[in-house]
Amino acid sequence: TSKYEGLVSPSYAVYRSLVECNTTYLGYLYRTPNYLAEFARRSTGVVPSRWRMYTEDFGQVLTLLPPIEVQKHIVSFLDQKTAEIDEAIAKKQKLIERLQEQKSILINQAVTKGLNPDAPMKDSGVEWIGKIPAHWESYRLKFTFDRIEQGWSPQCFNYVAEENVWGVLKVGCVNGYTFNSQENKVLPPNLKPRTNLEIQHNDILISRANTLDLVGSAVRVVHPRKKLILCDKLYRVRANEDIIIPDFFIFALQTRESREQIQLGANGASDTMQNIGQDVIKNLWVPVPPVSEQEAILTELSSHSQLINDTKNKFEEEIQALSEFKATLISSSVTGKIKV
Repeated sequence: TSKYEGLVSPSYAVYRSLVECNTTYLGYLYRTPNYLAEFARRSTGVVPSRWRMYTEDFGQVLTLLPPIEVQKHIVSFLDQKTAEIDEAIAKKQKLIERLQEQKSILINQAVTKGLNPDAPMKDSGVEWIGKIPAHWESYRLKFTFDRIEQGWSPQCFNYVAEENVWGVLKVGCVNGYTFNSQENKVLPPNLKPRTNLEIQHNDILISRANTLDLVGSAVRVVHPRKKLILCDKLYRVRANEDIIIPDFFIFALQTRESREQIQLGANGASDTMQNIGQDVIKNLWVPVPPVSEQEAILTELSSHSQLINDTKNKFEEEIQALSEFKATLISSSVTGKIKV
């Protein structure tokens, strides 16, 4: 139900009830699983995101309408209870945000200043990096890897490739700094795969085109399945492990200073699609400790990150449980399965 007056696009239909009813009650009712399934059954289209249900089909759906006073009572009950659940979810989401901030601070400190707070410091020679431990060096990223290359994005089928089928990665495979091999599309059998772009173990993938928050996200690929091809919205680099460990390379791109430089170098028509050129990556300055110290930093970050991730996962499970309880409560209330 709408709380506003205004215009809608042709993709929407506007209905008004011919019988006495509480439209908020209908809003709750029509979002229950049984009604959503019925709407889906009566819809047409190629993919769910483009399904369409016409008025004559919507009009055939039976609506459960208890007496108007019962509807009002149910709405009053659900408004209160769902608001309480939403508040509990919002608090847990805020705790997750704080955990993410804590993790970012931890990464930033360890990767830019090291683990020893008493280490002698020196000027890095780069204004936005500032001081670094005296035995560290500052490098442009282009001196820490051998080459950078962009992938290929032919017209693909819009579903995930099976294990033994060639697939082209989507940019979403690097979101969240964890490689997701399921983010791919099937390469049509009439197209010859570009085997030189097949993903390999220890490849570093960097998002070339994405939202402002995600552009420049990077992951290290660990023992990927065969037949996955680099897409043109990703860069692939191979770290020179005599200078920088791949996982340290990834963390170096996550620091506040690196993110600021990446976002300054991004361009695009909107925040939903920003692009960075190879030069943005190549010319990015990062502080680099000796390899042995990188290993120690990674061990420390892994330990703390695991604890933060475990806590975050616990909150996310609780949010999921609350969301499911909310859906069950609404469904049970509007269908008369529980007395309210």
